[in-house]
Amino acid sequence: MTRFFYTSIFCLAAAALLPLSSTFSEEATPMRLSEKYPDLSHGILSQAQLQDLPANTLVRIDEKDITREMLAQKVDKLPEEMKGTANNYLFYLLESMVTEPIMLTLILDMSTLPDGNDEVQKLFKNYISNNLETTESNLEEATIFYNENLEIFQGAPFDEVKEKIILQLTQQKQRENWADHIRNIGLQKDIQVNAAWVAEQSTKVKDNAIDKARTENKFLMVMFTAEWCPTCKQLKPIIDSILAKENIGIAAKIIDIEKEGLLASRYDASVIPLLLFFDKDGKEVERHIGFITETKLMEKIQVLTAAKHDENQ
Repeated sequence: MTRFFYTSIFCLAAAALLPLSSTFSEEATPMRLSEKYPDLSHGILSQAQLQDLPANTLVRIDEKDITREMLAQKVDKLPEEMKGTANNYLFYLLESMVTEPIMLTLILDMSTLPDGNDEVQKLFKNYISNNLETTESNLEEATIFYNENLEIFQGAPFDEVKEKIILQLTQQKQRENWADHIRNIGLQKDIQVNAAWVAEQSTKVKDNAIDKARTENKFLMVMFTAEWCPTCKQLKPIIDSILAKENIGIAAKIIDIEKEGLLASRYDASVIPLLLFFDKDGKEVERHIGFITETKLMEKIQVLTAAKHDENQ
């Protein structure tokens, strides 16, 4: 499976939208997808309106439709190893499929890509600069990060690593800001999604190892990893060491995104290594991106398990 599925912010493959073929009636106060299914979408459909659309129409953007046939074509192009589980994750395939046309038609006001990748990148950079706040980390934040993660730097002086820390913290902020912006596009643009189809998909997406573990009334830690990820390889022995301890009080799942890419989409594992932490009620309480020392990871686990214990006092 190719890595662009996990690492690209934008999918720049060519896409087309079918013209609207029928009229529709808007509900007076349509419910947003995130209101009814808060745990379903991490992307551009989060704030889409749930509507009673024609059965063949999955998403409606202004006067254009994305149909079941278009989604089926997307499934046909998946690697063979992914097709077996694709039926449970059609929602995320649809969401990834509509991101580019929504960006092009609603944000860039274009129906086709301009000639040349440089021009495409320029247009997106201009959009980002005009719509997202400038987010840069500073020396103070880098100092705090350094002092809280001394084990990571193995004795390297702060002056030697500060620029790298600032860059990494800035990039993380930029990713978070962009993801938040994408999630809220539906508040600004008219994006409608087939309510009946979404209701069906909201059940199917839970047929996986993580969602099932979340119903077992146990604290849960999930690591998303890949063989080609150097930082993941550094983190794996730490995870193994912690799980080998007695009475750790937390269950664990390790997910290889190369083998379970659609499950990675379900949990928005676009940057790895990614650690997710769930309480006994199955609620996600924290996610950590990147390396973490064994000391810090143990602290997170202890805080998680202690918090629920305190609630029960």
